[in-house]
Amino acid sequence: MILLVVNAIVPLGCVLMLGVWIRSRRLVPPDFWRGLEWVSYWVLMPALLVSVIMRAPDLSVPWFDLLTTLYGTLAILSLILWAAWKLGLHRQGFPRFTSLYQGVIRFNTFIALALMAGLDRSLLSHVAIAAACIIVVINVLCVSLMSLQGDRHGALPRIVNELRRNPLILGMPPGCGLSAIGNPCRVRCGRKSSFDWSGSLADGDFGLGCRVAG
Repeated sequence: MILLVVNAIVPLGCVLMLGVWIRSRRLVPPDFWRGLEWVSYWVLMPALLVSVIMRAPDLSVPWFDLLTTLYGTLAILSLILWAAWKLGLHRQGFPRFTSLYQGVIRFNTFIALALMAGLDRSLLSHVAIAAACIIVVINVLCVSLMSLQGDRHGALPRIVNELRRNPLILGMPPGCGLSAIGNPCRVRCGRKSSFDWSGSLADGDFGLGCRVAG
């Protein structure tokens, strides 16, 4: 088990550090990183999600247990943070508190998917579905919290805008739709000829390392 975890974490850490090193050494122009991030976020990640969900042999998920665990965890974390704010344990102002709140409950999708790909690729589609379920609620919670001291009437359009710009939300419907109708792409082209988009995980983690380096 330990070896399995190491095999999943070490390559991920190496890719992140490579991105940090290349960015810190200024080996390529700054425009390259913006282009890399755009392609990773808007093209490669949705394509990967469509691919893994479409080709998943079994998408049956214990939805009640899954949603109870995910949303229960979010609720507990939110209550703890809100109680800390109300009790005056965080004294650096509401804008700083919203940043702290987002830092606690948000997660990096690239990291989560890359770790699961290293641990068990057969569960990659399930992690993607779970992440999509939790991202919707996270966006609602974060935007709702920030709207408490802002324009409350603009909260709903902002939530919709955040969701439609998320690659998980973009990749889920076509992937599930193709999986539901029997994956016609695999029927026509054959399983061996289907393109593997898993390199987008490494690309996304590499870009994350570059952002860390500033």
